[in-house]
Amino acid sequence: IYKLWMKFPKKRRVQFTFLFALIVFSTFTELFTIGAIIPFISALTNPDLTLKYIQSFSDNFGINIDFFINPSNFQFVFTALFIVAVLLSGIIRVFLVYFNTKVSFAAGNDIGVEIFKRTLYQDYESLISRNSSEIISGITLKAKRMINSVIVPATNIINAALFLLFLMIIFLKLNPLLFLGG
Repeated sequence: IYKLWMKFPKKRRVQFTFLFALIVFSTFTELFTIGAIIPFISALTNPDLTLKYIQSFSDNFGINIDFFINPSNFQFVFTALFIVAVLLSGIIRVFLVYFNTKVSFAAGNDIGVEIFKRTLYQDYESLISRNSSEIISGITLKAKRMINSVIVPATNIINAALFLLFLMIIFLKLNPLLFLGG
């Protein structure tokens, strides 16, 4: 993977670095949305208890939320915040998929161009001994294989591994005995 990384131009490496940062950010938004489900359900089923908990939590940090949340609008505000969080997480996820696809195919294009250059700079005897359509199909197939077999799966594995790692860390922090099966 390091050799492949070094073959990419600097622009592509910057894009992959941004992609990794976007994966981390997307993971946090997804985890936040998943973590907000229980408080959201609690706010709908037992609003008074949830409001007391939120007020005591905000008082501990010296934050006054009375102007924002009160018993009459609590469920509406909580529902609106939950919907915004879910929509924001979804939008970030869609942008991540778009950007991942764009960068992966651009990287595949870089690889295809590099293969084409190496093919063109072969000695004359090697070039004329092969059929031109065979050369072109070989270049396009190798680039597509690299995209579909290496680049896209690698970014998907990184995304899934980060999500799993952060989820395990959260569960470990919340209840280590339950997490470790004890």
